[in-house]
Amino acid sequence: MKQENQAPVLSSEDIRSIAEIGFMACGAGNISAARNIFEGLRVLRPDQAFVYIGLALTSMSLGAHQEAVDILRNKGLTASPDDDELKVFLGMALGMANRQNESQRVLSDLAGASTGTAAQKLAQRLLQDRAQDSAQAPTGNGAAGQAPGQPDTGQPATGQPETEAAPGAEPPAPGADRIQPI
Repeated sequence: MKQENQAPVLSSEDIRSIAEIGFMACGAGNISAARNIFEGLRVLRPDQAFVYIGLALTSMSLGAHQEAVDILRNKGLTASPDDDELKVFLGMALGMANRQNESQRVLSDLAGASTGTAAQKLAQRLLQDRAQDSAQAPTGNGAAGQAPGQPDTGQPATGQPETEAAPGAEPPAPGADRIQPI
């Protein structure tokens, strides 16, 4: 309800529904609409992790992995420094940005914590998948233009995540259970 000289107030349920629409838009490839939704939510809930995860996912969807890293690290973790979900998405974004050592460090720190959260379990799974991918990767320098340590796909490295083997290539959109109420 809008009262005189006050901005409209949205309930936690309204915010949750809007965020879900943003994640669905991103998943459906409507990145511009998703980004607009999350930018609007950032104004309303600047301290909530889901806002920055949504913005980072829009960047990842466009192949702007470094931008996703910047959003998560410089905005998200500044607003919510102890949020494990931001950290796991940062680990994924770093990996997609070919910053494997940093990604490994972020995910290992989270995976080693004794929180028992879904984010910790996801970090453990990403590290496990990455270890399996490394064990299956051919030795040698790979194809010309292939990033070191990456499986030889017969195609030059593009900076884009691989469609099958790259951990975190399609990060799961956070569900409604990950959106914090106000």
